Amino acid sequence: AFTDRMQAAAPRKPVWMVLQGFGWADIQELRDEHERQAMRRPTFEESRFMAYDAIVHSARGLLYWGTHAVEKDSPFWQDLLKLVRELADLQPVLSAPDAKVRLKITTQETWGSVDRGVRVLPKKVGKHVHLLVVNEWHEPLTYTLSGLRNSQTMCRLGAEPSEIPVRKGSFTVTIPGHGVQVLSPASP
Repeated sequence: AFTDRMQAAAPRKPVWMVLQGFGWADIQELRDEHERQAMRRPTFEESRFMAYDAIVHSARGLLYWGTHAVEKDSPFWQDLLKLVRELADLQPVLSAPDAKVRLKITTQETWGSVDRGVRVLPKKVGKHVHLLVVNEWHEPLTYTLSGLRNSQTMCRLGAEPSEIPVRKGSFTVTIPGHGVQVLSPASP
């Protein structure tokens, strides 16, 4: 929402977002232990979601504030370095132009009303389209994405890479709540 607000304030200008690089307890030391536990640092998955969610909403630069209050040997710091390394390795895709493809995203029905869903940012690197997919809902969602080339196979990047066959220009896959998927072509 903040990325959209900043983009609306400066249309057609690149937006850089400042993300949370700390836990609120790191900068509010006068809290009791119970309050400090509730003011924890983000997990790796939460930091990753924040970064990719800002990117799919058109952020073109990310900065982290509050890292001055974090021990450089902490697990949080190591997680943040891991995320920044992932983003750096993905730089050719992130800095590529948005792909001019007409994608349609539909989600399978859920037991409740979903006010946020799956967002996709297609990026064109050479002749290939890469997809940055974010689930803004807190529950897993199964989505179908259509509008791709029929012969294309997408490969999910991450801890468990797998190929997703594209049939008739679409595929269906499940994404965890507040999850991120980076899909790249497995074959030309």
